[in-house]
Amino acid sequence: MKYRNRLGLKLCVAWIVAGVLLPSFARNHDEALEWFQDSRFGIFLHWTSQSISGDWSDNSGLDLGEKRPNRTEQIRRFKEFNPQQFDANEWLDVVTRSGAKYISFTTKHVLGFCMWDNPYSEFDIMSTDFKRDICKELAAGARARDLGLFWYYGSSDMQHPDYKRELTDPESPFYDYQSKTAELLVTQYGRIDGMWWDGKHKDRNEELMTMVKSHQPHLLMTGRYYKPSGDFSTPEQEVGAFNIDSPWESCIPIQGITWMWNGGRDIKDSTTCLRALAQCTVGGGNLLLNISPKPDGSLQKEQVDVLLEMGV
Repeated sequence: MKYRNRLGLKLCVAWIVAGVLLPSFARNHDEALEWFQDSRFGIFLHWTSQSISGDWSDNSGLDLGEKRPNRTEQIRRFKEFNPQQFDANEWLDVVTRSGAKYISFTTKHVLGFCMWDNPYSEFDIMSTDFKRDICKELAAGARARDLGLFWYYGSSDMQHPDYKRELTDPESPFYDYQSKTAELLVTQYGRIDGMWWDGKHKDRNEELMTMVKSHQPHLLMTGRYYKPSGDFSTPEQEVGAFNIDSPWESCIPIQGITWMWNGGRDIKDSTTCLRALAQCTVGGGNLLLNISPKPDGSLQKEQVDVLLEMGV
């Protein structure tokens, strides 16, 4: 019975999203927005040096009852991040087989660790023993598969010496750092479909939006980072309300309520995920289903199995 229910959901979702016509290289902003709304299904990839110690939203560490290191300790441990099992092609093959049309990847999360070669910081992937530009490999793999590509970029930057000053002073040097690092992401990796800004409004963020759009005018953007609403809203941990007039995307983790790797607990089954996708699609929105790669760069088998069972 469970198999038949899942098959019915897959057929329903396949019928609804069958009309995807525009590729990820739509020529202008309007075409890009149309492509985004037609795509319906994307994969969120939360993965940084934080994955070593677990997620902020979980009160335990990677093992039940373990006390998670505080942020200072997590920053200190970043050089332990050495994901020798990372294979962009393996990840993206799974994404493609799941039926998803695009990915959103955490280039910089709350700690400020950069998953690309950032010449403005020593708190990046090239400062670890791994020394490979994760963003470069994912961008190349996404283009080869005609997958849309969004860069997640968080405003928080716990390791930057001027970050706290930025909260109250619009002249903080942090703004210059933020602008330079974001510019790298929209100039070094070819065409990007969107910026998944995350964070509360700060001064001068409108300048940041203008800068990235000057490089890639078609870019789609979330509205979490600045006062204008952005191109689409982002209900979190729940299916958004019915709305066929304004684009929206529900971001929901496959792993309990946590985004980063937490030891692989509480994995949602494929029926639950397909139901969320169907509800988002019928309601006029997209599902951005988050998966949580392990610290070594591999994907948990249970998460992969769910994605492959969802394949439409």
